[in-house]
Amino acid sequence: MSPTVRRRTWIVLAAILIPVLAIGGFAVWFTQRDSGPDEFALADGATFTAVSTSDLAGTWSTTDGSEAGYRIDEKLQWLSFESEAVGRTTEVTGELTVADNSGAVVISDVSIEVDVSKIESTDARRDRYMKTLGLQTDTYPTATFTADGPIDVPDGATEGETVEIDVPGELTLHGTTNDVTIPMQARLNDGQIEVVGSYELTMADYEIPELPFGNAIAVDPQGTLEFHLYFAKDGAALSTAAQTTGSTKVVVVLAETSLTGAFTEIEKAYEAANPGVDVQIRFDNAETISQLAATDGADVIALDSDSLMDELQQADTIETPEAIGTTGLVLVVSPTDTTITSVSSLNSVDPTKIGICDAQYPCGQYSTELLTKNAVTVTPAYTPPFTEADTGNTSGLQMITPVVYGFTTVDLAYIPDVKAAGSVVKGVTIPDAQNVKIPYSMATVVKAPNPSGGASFLAFVRSSEGQAALTAAGITAS
Repeated sequence: MSPTVRRRTWIVLAAILIPVLAIGGFAVWFTQRDSGPDEFALADGATFTAVSTSDLAGTWSTTDGSEAGYRIDEKLQWLSFESEAVGRTTEVTGELTVADNSGAVVISDVSIEVDVSKIESTDARRDRYMKTLGLQTDTYPTATFTADGPIDVPDGATEGETVEIDVPGELTLHGTTNDVTIPMQARLNDGQIEVVGSYELTMADYEIPELPFGNAIAVDPQGTLEFHLYFAKDGAALSTAAQTTGSTKVVVVLAETSLTGAFTEIEKAYEAANPGVDVQIRFDNAETISQLAATDGADVIALDSDSLMDELQQADTIETPEAIGTTGLVLVVSPTDTTITSVSSLNSVDPTKIGICDAQYPCGQYSTELLTKNAVTVTPAYTPPFTEADTGNTSGLQMITPVVYGFTTVDLAYIPDVKAAGSVVKGVTIPDAQNVKIPYSMATVVKAPNPSGGASFLAFVRSSEGQAALTAAGITAS
């Protein structure tokens, strides 16, 4: 789920971004995927104080806690199941006007603008393709919605009841404008107007390009736009309860990609144990996460590198790291391969057919350490079939993909990555005495928007339930 900030207005549904990814990187990501965040719903525990229509009259603007994005199905043709991709953003500005029409509530002048370049999912490669080849945000950086007015609000709204409203208007996305009618639910919640809704649209209607992935990846031509918005009356201070309903119930986590399987399960368990809390996790390589930690609004981070954690602590970016587990490397081969049986087998493999992470990433450093430890001399010359701009990097998950598509004979990758890939590849175990120990640790962020939430999630990861999820994913719990 994405860092916390302002929740976006209904049209933010710039969400029509079709998840376009490099086939190779996507294939591995896909096998590790899980459903994204739940669909939006009005918040639990809403508070209400009766108001008159005259009290509501005035201009209302989007405020903290608002969020919107997309939901779309994607599927690898050779797999029997689909994956649900979800992307969200908080970069939305907008306002509406509430008027008192002889005791009835009327809304008009609804105008929203969304920075679609800020929409993020749990996969950086998908996000990059959405922005560069799908929405083309360099050319079309914003999406706008202007409602046809006025809009009559059903009776009961001033009494705290949830009301349903169909809002007609114009949605402009990717430089194309269409008439739409978006169904919404709305209610007053602790002095704010809270709105949720969703809308299905066809990408072709907005001239969003269909990317050529042959028969490998099937993407639903329709996407669902969804949103959960809070509007505050201009000049009115937010109450403590409204702030709690919004941003402080969100826990933002940055985690190294190989933790995807374990943390996805931990996220579900944590939210089940803490009703009303929304955990938003971004998975990426350790270098990127270390850069984002100081600027991306995260509450807690999880990395596979003690040295990077030390650097972040010395820079006062994070608090003292806490170990959560360790893992090792595994040889990745095709399911039918019988020639690779040990690390020493690498000496008989064409060096251009050996895949090893780039040395700038921890996985590359651990791979080099393992080869040196076992006196294996190889000079890997493998170059991914996609440029760095296409795939993001040659770290972690990306190093399983070359074997899947036959570009390499064997790769070195993390045990959790290979477990998550399932039958797509085969892992050849490396004995502990010949392997390296890869440490995972977590730390809360010094300037975390929700420090208590970050600390609570970290504690849950270290609990017996969290440790069990790590073990199941191929990580030896600390």
